Amino acid sequence: MRKLFICYYSGDRSEVSILAKELRIRGIDVWIDYDHGFRAGDATPSEARRALREDCFGLLLYANPDALRRDFITKIELDEAIRLKERNPDFLLMALPRGMDFAELSKHSQRQIGIDLGLFHSHPIIGHDSDISDASALRPQFAEVANMILCKRLHMVKAVVSDNGFIGIRFNTGEREPSTDDDVLNIDWTGVLGNHRKLRVDVWRHLLDALRDMRKWISQELGRPRIRL
Repeated sequence: MRKLFICYYSGDRSEVSILAKELRIRGIDVWIDYDHGFRAGDATPSEARRALREDCFGLLLYANPDALRRDFITKIELDEAIRLKERNPDFLLMALPRGMDFAELSKHSQRQIGIDLGLFHSHPIIGHDSDISDASALRPQFAEVANMILCKRLHMVKAVVSDNGFIGIRFNTGEREPSTDDDVLNIDWTGVLGNHRKLRVDVWRHLLDALRDMRKWISQELGRPRIRL
């Protein structure tokens, strides 16, 4: 099960956690530092590079000016992702600007790493010039981003699905189960459901919307494959 590596400045963790949840409930497995015991100041460049090479189908940079000033992000994570992109054009490299517009993203990234990240499947965050104190207000936009990445991921695996005629989906509710080699998507609701037997109607609606998004993009990208759940 290939994952999406999420690269971000620690000050954006609350927003990135919501983005990660939107991805996970739509079947996109994510690789994010706090799941792996990374801490600020850890000497872990080799593990970050290994994860990108061996475990991930792409990198998403949650790009604000602070992120582009962090050596670990620019000299390790982005450096490895750019190398992978050069060797494999299908590797997904994406910047999600936050706190700046596309012109500023281009300027900052070219100054810090010599590459215009605005060229790599970038997606704007609406209200980039305003201070959003409640991170949950960004959820509808993060759902948009998650759907776009889901579409790209399905496009990547189209050849595999067409060869064997089915799509493998892992569906986690009570606890996360390890995926099998045949799984293409990994729906993870554990962070939403937890141990609660009753949830609010709006929570169920949120989860059902994510399943509808998946159904839509599976149908558009893969036709009507047999699904092994």
